[in-house]
Amino acid sequence: MKDRSALPWSLLILSSIVGGSLQQNLFGQFKAVPVLPPKSGVSQPVCMDIAKDGRIFFSERSSGLIKIYDPKRGLVSLPFAQLFNTDSSGEKGLLGIALHPDFPTKPYVFSFQHYKSGSRTFGRITRFTANGDRATASKIIFDRIPSSTVHNGGYLRFGPDKMLYFTVGDNASPNRAQDKNPAVLAGKMHRIREDGSIPADNPFGPKSTFFAMGIRNSFGFAFHPLNSKLYEGENGPNTNDELQILRPGGNYGWPRELGNQNKPGFDKPIHTWTPCFAPCGMEFYEGTSYPRQYAHSLWIADYVKGGLRILTLDQGTLEKVTNETILPVATYMTDLRMGRDGKMYACSLYKHQIYRIDWVGAPPLLPDLDLVGPQLVPSKNWLSQRGHPSSMMFLLFGPRLDPPTKTPFGSVEVLPLLSFFGALANNDGIATFPLGIPADPKAQGLRASFQALEYHPTLGIRFSNRVELWIH
Repeated sequence: MKDRSALPWSLLILSSIVGGSLQQNLFGQFKAVPVLPPKSGVSQPVCMDIAKDGRIFFSERSSGLIKIYDPKRGLVSLPFAQLFNTDSSGEKGLLGIALHPDFPTKPYVFSFQHYKSGSRTFGRITRFTANGDRATASKIIFDRIPSSTVHNGGYLRFGPDKMLYFTVGDNASPNRAQDKNPAVLAGKMHRIREDGSIPADNPFGPKSTFFAMGIRNSFGFAFHPLNSKLYEGENGPNTNDELQILRPGGNYGWPRELGNQNKPGFDKPIHTWTPCFAPCGMEFYEGTSYPRQYAHSLWIADYVKGGLRILTLDQGTLEKVTNETILPVATYMTDLRMGRDGKMYACSLYKHQIYRIDWVGAPPLLPDLDLVGPQLVPSKNWLSQRGHPSSMMFLLFGPRLDPPTKTPFGSVEVLPLLSFFGALANNDGIATFPLGIPADPKAQGLRASFQALEYHPTLGIRFSNRVELWIH
């Protein structure tokens, strides 16, 4: 078997084929497009959720209004609902918003609001019943959440288990994050049913809303579509913003541990940042409007530096950040969601705007190599790859490269030991490769690694992801 030294030789062949375009990456870029018109009247949009019909429900922090933006109709003239007596001093206000996962069959919209009660301020979660673009009923399902000038949390969303998760910061009293008393809500990730009751299987017991503890101040989390785990962003004091995977019953150390100091008894972050940027809303990308390399990437709203951070996780454990890109958008980004058009939408608190993130480069590659036929069997096999019409597609076959070799136009994940099979993509952008697998019993049970390379005379080069098939 050839070693990795064969790789530069193989790429040299490709460079001669494509005439030196290995030196440039012509596969495009993103563009942030404001969707709200000038002087729209929108003020401090802070959190959002998107319905299956594409409507964006968003909360205004200071006004206490929930509004709707419809990509087809524009900004809906009347607000969906108004929460009165909102206290927006400090880091408080009308914050998180979440649609029921079965919306509109279950037409519920949930919000996290801070409100004044005499000389004190509390948080509460309200469930609205939607009828079209208007709320027709409301019910407070969780109340008397403690608050402070800062570190209030207030982010909420549903998990794949259809339970409602929400954050409460340490209320500027760090030791509360380590208090296991069910009445001390500060410094925790919470889990409740849609009616506000406590699930019997909650990790700290049937009388506790706690899902995880030891949290300083979180204003963003998301569930990974592949493993259903909860990825949460943590705002550090002056160092160590954190990305954590919250497990049921986990303790994430605050205030006894910041970052990963190898202290026993605490769960550790999978990634930290210094200097801090105040991670806010988070979303995993599951659309097809962007290039394949962004599939399952984690997008984080960057409040301090003003943009979106796009994180790639390792393909094995999904617990290591392997790449990070910063996409400048606007200052004070607080939340983002993927729209039904497969594009990300993000809001800026003090730019009073919602942005649609368009891909303005080359059309994205669609899914990886697909096997044509029920299985990979000797002598009768075809693989297809979708790309751009009139592109030349090459099939790389060989052992898996671990780790992959990074290039300006994608990662090489297969050491190409055999010949490249060239095929011209048809008008639909599909190239089909015939494979001749010897009918040798010794080959049965072996794993074959394939990767496609696309060359377009004006768009340049890009690699697909690797696909591994078993010979039967």
